[in-house]
Amino acid sequence: MVFLAIRLRNKVLLDTNKKKVYKKHLLGREIMMSRQCDICNKRPQRGNNVSHANNRTKRVWLPNLQKVRVLQNGKVVRMRVCTKCIKAGRVVKAPQVPATP
Repeated sequence: MVFLAIRLRNKVLLDTNKKKVYKKHLLGREIMMSRQCDICNKRPQRGNNVSHANNRTKRVWLPNLQKVRVLQNGKVVRMRVCTKCIKAGRVVKAPQVPATP
């Protein structure tokens, strides 16, 4: 069973089956909100920049995510995958279809 929680102002949908948050735009398209790999769930890491004087300021390291066309259950799906998963072969890329003249 799919559970959806809807907030009225910015129309955020929470799908518990996929455990991802989607934001529905005015055009009706759904956009994934998190910067996270769809395969290994790699997320941004937080830490400190440390200067030579040992001053510490907050910073964020983002994963190197790429949008990849992937074969999944016989269908072509676009996913956000980190480069480590692409290099390791955890993703089967969809074949390129040549343009017809």
